[in-house]
Amino acid sequence: MRFIQKNGLQVPETAAAMFRLPELTARIIVGDLSSLISEFQRALLEGDADRSLEIFRVGWTSGLSLAGFFSNILYPVLSHLNTERASGGLDLHDFRLAEKTARTVLARIQNDVAIDEQEGRIAVAACYENEPWEIDLDCVCLLLRARGWKVFQYGADMGVEQLVRAMEVRRAHLVLLSARAVEDGWKFQNDVSAILAPAVKRAGAALAIVGPNLARRFGRKLSVDFIGETAQDLTGFLDNLWS
Repeated sequence: MRFIQKNGLQVPETAAAMFRLPELTARIIVGDLSSLISEFQRALLEGDADRSLEIFRVGWTSGLSLAGFFSNILYPVLSHLNTERASGGLDLHDFRLAEKTARTVLARIQNDVAIDEQEGRIAVAACYENEPWEIDLDCVCLLLRARGWKVFQYGADMGVEQLVRAMEVRRAHLVLLSARAVEDGWKFQNDVSAILAPAVKRAGAALAIVGPNLARRFGRKLSVDFIGETAQDLTGFLDNLWS
């Protein structure tokens, strides 16, 4: 309850989730995340958005931050399911249902987030072209909004030229590009280094790129302000950016 009051959360819905699932709450408090992971995965595969949201709330109010839930629960679950799908252990329709349910949860959890509005924080965010995995973008945009940013989220499969144009029109302070499935590494490197990064620098904005293994593949090749794969890494960058 102290956590709920401190963070200005919606008490009836959030607190009720804790009391309806006391055993799961107790396990999380003592550091047992395996139960939360298995319960969350089961709810996503069943397409049960209400149950998934309830489990999310329990994990959150039991001590996990938004970034911690994304990095330690949501990403590992979806990555595991994606691996199972790729190996034939999970049907595509099951994976799509789980992904859609997770996105529904993220949309609904925004009502629980206390927004610390700070005038002037503007970000534009999009997925790299041919990128179908939009849920990563949902997560980082929710983190930005929770920190008071006004976010213009453009979704999947957007070319860098259009992202530059969006930055100029919105007068953004931050450009965020999500890229998980980068098949043509040379083109990605050229798009970022030759088109996106110079335009962002001229505008006096910051450029952040998020996605699995991007730092390993392109960390030394791209002139960006942040490159990483976890939500927790991004929160540290945001703290320093606005300080």
